[in-house]
Amino acid sequence: MGDTKRRCIGCMKEIDDVRVCPYCGFDDETPISKDYLRPRTLLKDRYLVGKPLRYNGEGVSYIGYDLSIDAIVEIREYFPDQLCTRSDDGSQELVINQGCETQFKALLIDFMELNETLIKMRTLTSLEQTYEVFEENNTSYAIKEHIAGVQLAQYLQDHAGDLGWDETFVLFEPLLKNIQAMHAYQILHRGISPETIRVTKSGELKLCDFCIASARNIKTEISSQIYLGYAAPEQSPDKS
Repeated sequence: MGDTKRRCIGCMKEIDDVRVCPYCGFDDETPISKDYLRPRTLLKDRYLVGKPLRYNGEGVSYIGYDLSIDAIVEIREYFPDQLCTRSDDGSQELVINQGCETQFKALLIDFMELNETLIKMRTLTSLEQTYEVFEENNTSYAIKEHIAGVQLAQYLQDHAGDLGWDETFVLFEPLLKNIQAMHAYQILHRGISPETIRVTKSGELKLCDFCIASARNIKTEISSQIYLGYAAPEQSPDKS
């Protein structure tokens, strides 16, 4: 399967044969680190890879395009860089560091199990949707909803940090109910903050950036991502 349309790897919109995207301004000649998947890589003969969006100790999120249903998605790649590297032979596979095989495999299983559970929770519409998880390139990928909107932190800044009660209730009630249901699945986000909640263009909240537990705790095999001021005491790097 191939895409006959040229797409900007910055926003995945169809564009003419131009260097700079007229929609998002992304320059097609912008260098992308060799640590990331090459732009326009095709995964599972279906998912077109765009530019990297976010990275933490668990892995990398890319903007992507689902050629099967003609939709923009996000692609999450399990890539704990303290345990592995990208092959330099052009294959795009991950190469596990010597002596890290057990840790890499254990966290890979955690990654897949987390995303398989998230797939089952797709009725919880205030959570970022996860559509599929599969293995390729000696790692695993999760295909997720692409949310067009802004971080809650930016939304608050745009409103001078002040939201009235009525607006706050309308925004947060569906999300809080979904989080309660999520906990019934024994899933803990461990990183809920204004940076991981997005406000959609339709004015709804979505909880995003789910990660395995090791990425949300200090002193684990991979680099942790802790949101200071929002983390539990046992997550805090200040805890003795």
